[in-house]
Amino acid sequence: FIILAVILLVLIFAVTTVTQNLYEKKLTEREINSLMKGAAMPLSKSLQKQKRLPSLKRKLMRFTFSLVVLIVIAITLENGFSVVRLQEQTMAAGLENRTEVLLESLFSGVKNFFPANNILELTALPGQADAMDEVKYVTIIGQKMDSTSAEELNYVWATNDPDISVKMDDYNLVYGQSKLTDETINKITGELAELDKIIAADLAELSEKIEELDKQAAGLYASSLEEESLEADRLSNVIADLRNQLDAKLNEYSKNAAGSSPQFDVNNLDRSNTDYIFYRPVMYRKGSSGNYIHGVVYLELSTQSLIESLDREMRNIVIFGVAVALVAVLIGVFGSIIFASLIVRPIKKLEAHVIMVGQTKNKALLKGKDVEIKTKDEVG
Repeated sequence: FIILAVILLVLIFAVTTVTQNLYEKKLTEREINSLMKGAAMPLSKSLQKQKRLPSLKRKLMRFTFSLVVLIVIAITLENGFSVVRLQEQTMAAGLENRTEVLLESLFSGVKNFFPANNILELTALPGQADAMDEVKYVTIIGQKMDSTSAEELNYVWATNDPDISVKMDDYNLVYGQSKLTDETINKITGELAELDKIIAADLAELSEKIEELDKQAAGLYASSLEEESLEADRLSNVIADLRNQLDAKLNEYSKNAAGSSPQFDVNNLDRSNTDYIFYRPVMYRKGSSGNYIHGVVYLELSTQSLIESLDREMRNIVIFGVAVALVAVLIGVFGSIIFASLIVRPIKKLEAHVIMVGQTKNKALLKGKDVEIKTKDEVG
């Protein structure tokens, strides 16, 4: 809006100046034609009916004033918007990074406590949201207690959401039994259920190899022979390496599957929607079930405080720009007065001398009455 207003002012000033110059040119041409023909001076008659046109000094002052104001406003707004834009991207990226760190911490906790259905430890995890003022709540959902299917990941295991009761199929929250009915979360878990099938197919060979080696190692450990015990130890080391490989792949899958709803874009912060759901699936191998996604950690955060901070910064920049513009205007007005006076003073001296010459009938009296102009520039 401010930029459009500045452009409009520039156009108005340009049109006004051009129109006035054309008008003056036309009147001057008529004056010259009348002077050449010896006719009445139309300019003098016109001036009797109209206001006097701005003097050269006033024109120079107005031009300098307008030029200074427009340049200061344009530079201030350009730099101000660039600074705010950069700060917006930096703050949004910082918020996203802090959210990812919080999700990583929650992910590790759920991965440790979820396999044993340790509800006591799981219910303590949402308290980590206190580390971020922007986070409204944290909820941990997953398979129903004792289930091995990733088709149903909507059962609540821990939360500090004050409105959780209206998002479930039952107002009485029972961890591991109460099912979430929120449409956004249901869409996310539906997509993760399909991803679980893809992961199972990708890791099937590695998982089967681990299972086979586990059986071999267990049989060897049951033997009393030293050679077989040593072979069992060797197999255990191989199994540990394979599990590390599998865990690394699952972690990679989990990071890639993490996201937000709606999509959080650090380069284009949405001011119409300030609430976002960030989530990350919890993946690990549990026996030979062939199921890898066992739960989801999600949180809701608001960007309202970030946007308000940016708006305050923008207001400060506008105020600073206006202050700078006022200072520049004062300097410009003072400078334009001096500059215009330097140009106009010799012309006024010449004008006064011409009038004196015209009014003096005895030209002999003009001897020694020269125009004294000290400047050595074009006007002098």
